[in-house]
Amino acid sequence: MCEVPGKPFFLQEGKYKGHAVETLIFHNPAVVIGLSKNGSKELSRHIDSLFKVGENLSTLPFCFCGEHRVKNFTIKDGLICYDLMSCDQTNCVDELIQKIGHGGIYPIKLSTLNLFRNDVKQQEKVGVFLKNILGLSRNASPEMILSKITGGHSVNLV
Repeated sequence: MCEVPGKPFFLQEGKYKGHAVETLIFHNPAVVIGLSKNGSKELSRHIDSLFKVGENLSTLPFCFCGEHRVKNFTIKDGLICYDLMSCDQTNCVDELIQKIGHGGIYPIKLSTLNLFRNDVKQQEKVGVFLKNILGLSRNASPEMILSKITGGHSVNLV
């Protein structure tokens, strides 16, 4: 079991001083990914923990099967298709593959942001999509964002 951040991490210096990592992760994921490699040990640990718990995001929409919440989304011609998402059930994923044709299918996880590290604009679009799919408003507080990422389960990292 991984450690879960208990409170948002506010940056203490630099261009984003005063901003919470939890807010930046959706709007400027490239910065957060860079900070995880070049930031303080405490910051890197916090970001790594966010990405680990972000492997199991609890989404709002249901799959077209009507039984499970969505776990996959699609991108076709550079656009995120909000109407083409599925759960992890094999028959639903197979149907999604047929529907999407030449597009790509991606898991709804924070780590998916890393797949677009060479396309910052697309990475930012995916970040906003993830925030939306979690039911977070544009002005969601860092505490609310952290609660959605962790599923409401958090403990203070020492």
